[in-house]
Amino acid sequence: MKSLPRVTLLALLLSAACAPPAIAIRWDDPATLSVPSDASHPEWGAVVLRHERKIMMVKHWFEDSFTQAMDHVVLAILDRSGQGHANVSVHYRSDWKIKGFRARTIAPDHSVHEVEPESIFEDTSREKSGDDEGWKVRVYAFPQVEVGAILEYQYVIEYPYVTTWYWEYCVDDVPVKQYDLTLMVSKDASCLLKAYNTSQDIVKSEDGDFTVMKWSMKDLLPARDEAWTPHKQFTNPWWAMS
Repeated sequence: MKSLPRVTLLALLLSAACAPPAIAIRWDDPATLSVPSDASHPEWGAVVLRHERKIMMVKHWFEDSFTQAMDHVVLAILDRSGQGHANVSVHYRSDWKIKGFRARTIAPDHSVHEVEPESIFEDTSREKSGDDEGWKVRVYAFPQVEVGAILEYQYVIEYPYVTTWYWEYCVDDVPVKQYDLTLMVSKDASCLLKAYNTSQDIVKSEDGDFTVMKWSMKDLLPARDEAWTPHKQFTNPWWAMS
């Protein structure tokens, strides 16, 4: 087998070493995923097995700074009413980039069906209309959706700047079994992370050029939407960074 010339090999190594950091997209191992019985959540047609949110802020003094945000959701269909979750839309601004995108269905017989590129559509009709000006929507539908199936999707959006704020409620319109947040901030940037309505601590560590903050929650029920019920801001777990 021919070996690469030293100059070519050196160029490849330098290119890899200089590549900007990026959030990697990885599927969950199907062997670790199981659909709970509908009896465990009789009010709901679906349950989020895991919602993973990862944000990476990279600040450079002499190069372009950016933020990457990943959304990774694994959802189980418990009965026919949960099949409405098969249609998903991703909203993003025209100056943002989708750096990675994957979606798949794991059928009850454990066969895997990925969303094909021809089933993904970009809706730009809202880009110049009213309150939606400057926004795009990526729309797709999961294949082979039936009771007992698991739907998994993940995408990474990149902003051409270091975001100065971000927040999210951890609850959904169905129960969430596991919620995981990872915030990675380069050493040239500063960031504060605060979690509300929870006793779970934020775990902070150092990883190379990044300060890493992690926070997790388990067994979250949807916010109650009833008359005189306090807003979920005061009752349900959520987080904010600035």
